[in-house]
Amino acid sequence: MKYCLKTTFILLFYFKFDLVNGGCPFQNPFWFLDRPSAVTVNDEEGNQVPDKVRVSWGQLENFKCVDYFQIEYYVAGNMSSVKHTGKINRHRRSHDIDIVPCTEYMFKVIASEDWQGMREDFKMASDLVSFKVDYNPRFMRPPTVKEKKIRPPRPGRGPPAARHRRVPLLDEVGQVPTIPPDPEPELPYKVAVSWRTKDIDYPSCLDHFEFDYYDIVYNESIHMEIFRPPFEPRMEFELESEKVPCHEDFAFIARVFGLSGGETRDVWTPPRCIIATTTASTTSTTESTTVSDQEEAMDLAREENEALKEKINGLKQQYGPIGSQVYSAFKENVYLGLEGFLARKKIIEGGDITKLAELDPNAPF
Repeated sequence: MKYCLKTTFILLFYFKFDLVNGGCPFQNPFWFLDRPSAVTVNDEEGNQVPDKVRVSWGQLENFKCVDYFQIEYYVAGNMSSVKHTGKINRHRRSHDIDIVPCTEYMFKVIASEDWQGMREDFKMASDLVSFKVDYNPRFMRPPTVKEKKIRPPRPGRGPPAARHRRVPLLDEVGQVPTIPPDPEPELPYKVAVSWRTKDIDYPSCLDHFEFDYYDIVYNESIHMEIFRPPFEPRMEFELESEKVPCHEDFAFIARVFGLSGGETRDVWTPPRCIIATTTASTTSTTESTTVSDQEEAMDLAREENEALKEKINGLKQQYGPIGSQVYSAFKENVYLGLEGFLARKKIIEGGDITKLAELDPNAPF
C-alpha cells in the first residue's frame, strides 16, 4: 500500500512539473523541419536597403520545447568573422541582420531550450544557407568639375616696338587714322574632373566608372574615360575644351557600374555647359556642382592683372606721340598768335595803318 502511494505521488509530481514547463518535462529533442532562407530588405517606400538581409525559418519538431532563437552568421570562407545575434523571441520567424552588400555570407538559425542557469542551454542548429545582397553603388556626392585656363605664352622682353603695334602719327589733315582692334579669339580651357572613392556609398560593390560625352541625338558615345580597379582614394582626369565642346545635343554622363552589372548615373557637366545641358536625359538624382579653389582664383587674378598692365602700356605707346604732337601744334599756334598781336599793337601805336593792312589784308580797317 505504501509503495502504491509513493508511486502515485511521483506521478503527480511529474504531472505538475509537466504543466509548469509547457508540456516539455523530459526535454524532448527538437529539430528544424525546413531550411532557413535569406532575402533582401525594402524600406517603407519599397526601395532596397543595401546593408540588411532578412533571415527566416519555418517549422520545428517539438517546438514546445524551444524557448528562444539565435542566428549565427559569417563571411563565407572567413570563420574568424563569426557573429551571433541576441536572443530572439520564440514566436518570431524572421530577423533582420546588418551586413556588407556584395559580400557572400553564411547563415544558420539556432533553436535553444533555456535551463534557467541549471546547466548549459540545449541548442539545435538548422542547415547552413548562403546569401549575397547585390547592389548598384552610386555617388553620394557628384564629381567635382573645374575649368582651368590654358595659359598663352607670355610676350618676351624685347623692345617696345617688337611687342606693341606702332601707332601712325598725325596725317596732313591733323587727324589720327583709326585702326580696328583684332578680334579676341576664344581661348581653349581644360575640364578637370575629380572624385574620391569615399564619395561612393558602398565601394565594395564597385566594378568600374565611365565618364561619357554622349550624343543624345544619335545615341552614341563621342568620348569616354573608363576607370577600372584597383581604385585610388582620389581619381581624376583632364580634357581640353576642343575635345568635349558644349552643345545642346550632347550630355555629360557619369556611370557607376556595380559587380552585378547594373549601373547608376550622375553628371559631370563643365560650368559653362550647365545651361546648355540642363534638359539632358540623364537619371541623375543630384545636381552637378563646380568648385573654384583659391589657387585657381589667384591665378585668374594674376592673369587679369597682367592683361591690364599690357593694355595700359599699349595705351601709353598709342597716345603718347599723339599728345606730344597736339602739344607742339598748340604751342606753335599760341606763339604765332601772340607775335602777330604784338606787331599789330606796335603799328597802331605808330599810326601807320598802311603797314597794318600789309600785315593782314583781311583786316576791317
